[in-house]
Amino acid sequence: MMGCLWPCATAVLSRSSSQRGLFRSKPRTPPEVVQHVRELLAYVKDHREGCGGGKHYSKREHKELTTRHKSTASVFFSENYDWFFAEFNSKLLSSSNYIIRRQAIQLLGDILLERSNAEVMVRYVSTKEHLMILMNLLREQSKAVQVEAFHVFKLFVANKKRPPEINGILRANRKKLLRFLGDFTLDKEDKKFEADKAKVVSDILALAMES
Repeated sequence: MMGCLWPCATAVLSRSSSQRGLFRSKPRTPPEVVQHVRELLAYVKDHREGCGGGKHYSKREHKELTTRHKSTASVFFSENYDWFFAEFNSKLLSSSNYIIRRQAIQLLGDILLERSNAEVMVRYVSTKEHLMILMNLLREQSKAVQVEAFHVFKLFVANKKRPPEINGILRANRKKLLRFLGDFTLDKEDKKFEADKAKVVSDILALAMES
């Protein structure tokens, strides 16, 4: 029997400073993207305890790499899926640095919602370990992190071909998720957010009717 898999999250505040970006040229080919992203992950690992470089570097250079150069990035994600997302999850989404986590979840949403990365998105949201990470981020004390995590979480729920293990986790946590979503609001009215939330609630409720 599958138990509750929604762990609590710990918020860690970070210190801030300034750091110049490390990239001196834009990546033009998949090998260059691989090299640059490896440098990014190594940089974040070395500065994970709160150096402000993790903030400016990941937000600017990583988004440049992964979303602006769409065709190059799409090839990169397809060919380097396993190591990239293993590193992304462990060093960025699971970082002890709040700012890194906040920027990482925003970047993940940018990556998965980009049309050219559709196949990567389906693969990502079909993995139970990824779902557990996102559910953990939904429990962050920061509303900014919660909102960005929700935009990725909804992709797991919307997946029409959810694997049995994904359905199992959602069913096991159905009551907690519905309670959380019932209280989950934005400071300003956002009709798109409310519509997305209503769809997620509807899909979770429908799980109870599925065999």
